Amino acid sequence: MIVHNVYALAGALIALQSNVPVEGISNPGELTNENVSVVYNLEYTAIDDTTSAGLPQDTGYYRVADNAVVSTLDGLNLERRLALVDLGEALVQPLVPSKMAKNGKNGAGSIFSNKK
Repeated sequence: MIVHNVYALAGALIALQSNVPVEGISNPGELTNENVSVVYNLEYTAIDDTTSAGLPQDTGYYRVADNAVVSTLDGLNLERRLALVDLGEALVQPLVPSKMAKNGKNGAGSIFSNKK
């Protein structure tokens, strides 16, 4: 299960590495008929006539992986950092229970215990 999580999270991180610009638009409101959302800081907003005025205005928008989602360059970089943190957490997670078991805690307590 843990190997699958690492594999899936690494795949997601790799998919986020490309910068695929959305060509020919100057604001996200021009995408109202394409069934696309804008994402920034894990907040997804569907692009329609009522939300387009409140969406972030920027000089460029980029596709987020292969999803029907676009973001600004700052938003795309934030998605990448969050995906990297998720991958790091999945890699560290298996170490925590084994350290606890070595301390005789049976999965409870702190891994930083001085007791031997």
